[in-house]
Amino acid sequence: MSDLVSITYNLIHDDPCAKFKDRIQGSKLLAAIESGTIDELQVDSIYDLGADPEDVLATISHCEAHYVRICVRSLGLCSKTAAKQSNPVWNVVLTLLREQHM
Repeated sequence: MSDLVSITYNLIHDDPCAKFKDRIQGSKLLAAIESGTIDELQVDSIYDLGADPEDVLATISHCEAHYVRICVRSLGLCSKTAAKQSNPVWNVVLTLLREQHM
């Protein structure tokens, strides 16, 4: 049995205008991701992951660098399949975010 956990991040307890790493719960979550104790992050909206598209992409990149699967409830979408394979639809969403950022 794995010691890794799935966690749901709730923006209600944080400042939505602050960069993710500067949010109280966001910084705690990033520390847990860096320590390797979290393997899945669930959010209601992709915009819960940052103050703007650039910050959202930075948070996603950080999660992906630590092999954390991201699930966005409002989109009904996860970054990886249950078999830990890359989700091509997720890549489309990231492309749209990058375009919005430009």
